[in-house]
Amino acid sequence: SLFFFWSLSFARLTPCHAQTMEGRAGAFVGVDNLDGPVLELGAQTGAPGATRFGLRLRAGLARERFIGGYAVGGLVEEPANVVEAMGHATWNLRQRAGLRFDLTTGVGVRGVFADAPTPAGARSLAVTTRLSPTLTKQLSSTWSLFTSIHIDTDIAVDPATELDLNALPMQVGLRHRLSPTLALTASAMVGPAFGYGGDGAKYRAGATLGIEYAVDSAPAEEDAPGGVGYFLDAGWRGYALADHLSHGPEVRLGVSVWSNRLKLGLAMQGRSGPMNPKTFELQLPDGESYKGKQTLDLRSDGSNVGILIAPTFDVLQWLAVELPVTLGQAGYGFYLTGEDRQTPNGERVSEVENALQDGRDASFGLSVDAGIRAKFRLPKAPWIQPMVGIHYQYVSGYDAFITDNYNGLSVAAGVQFAAF
Repeated sequence: SLFFFWSLSFARLTPCHAQTMEGRAGAFVGVDNLDGPVLELGAQTGAPGATRFGLRLRAGLARERFIGGYAVGGLVEEPANVVEAMGHATWNLRQRAGLRFDLTTGVGVRGVFADAPTPAGARSLAVTTRLSPTLTKQLSSTWSLFTSIHIDTDIAVDPATELDLNALPMQVGLRHRLSPTLALTASAMVGPAFGYGGDGAKYRAGATLGIEYAVDSAPAEEDAPGGVGYFLDAGWRGYALADHLSHGPEVRLGVSVWSNRLKLGLAMQGRSGPMNPKTFELQLPDGESYKGKQTLDLRSDGSNVGILIAPTFDVLQWLAVELPVTLGQAGYGFYLTGEDRQTPNGERVSEVENALQDGRDASFGLSVDAGIRAKFRLPKAPWIQPMVGIHYQYVSGYDAFITDNYNGLSVAAGVQFAAF
């Protein structure tokens, strides 16, 4: 997918002393797996190193959005429009040695408007929220890298109040400065998603390519060494959970304390159904059938989210060992796929899945995910550390219709981006 970005920045001087203000206005076009082709307008202003405030307007031709749990958009040949407005604020938390760690929060509203009504109506309104920690590294005078995690939680308020979307995509991008005012940008994002009790989106993905116009202001003053550090981990898991092989993304973020000997934060790993071809056979009892079939092939998705505690030990100058433990909640379910999601009587597909699986199409439980990881320090780039590890996940109280066991081993590989 392509995403072209135009941005305008300006600076202001006061009569008494130089006081730099940054301002941006931009226009965007792009595409992702939910909104399809989109047009976006944005503006932001603030002082470097201080809080910056902005507004984002977005409109698209839906590829797959949902109204009351019913899919609309080009993917299901039900044309629909998407419009969204979000105000946001960005705080600079850490700036040192060419690294900048920001935290962005946003609140807005989104509407989905279908050409033809679904059983729940022709429109959906949702309150949207975003929490996005972002790390930017100046690689050279012309190249910079940025990586972020978008924690998106959208609550539908019409036609009914329920979870519209919970998504956690991780994003990585590059910016190449062509001149003092012109730069090219490229980025990609991917992550799990969930909504409408399993009827909504299963994942979020997209890629961007853009051009940016900006006037640099005076850089913010750098922080002193030491103190609290911040980290973002982006990686992938290979799972042997529930007696089968699968895979999915993982993200971790938080703070590093005690001279970087202890990491505290949030960890999440997901198993997306569309990303995994594995199916699970559901055999209906004699005398029961669905759309004329007694045997159905289901897919599975779910995630594990919790509090991360990770003691870290230096072994060699270039090697550290981490003992991460995540305490939280895991939930995994089994759902109809393909044409079976088109229910014969207009019911929401989750209602059918519940009926076919005795009300236990999904289950949740308290989880413990513990492991050991090796982190490798790059001599000329200590802010980026490749990682590999092995974990074991245990979910207490899990009891779905297909299986009562979603425990097992997993292997992890990824990269830690750190601002210490």
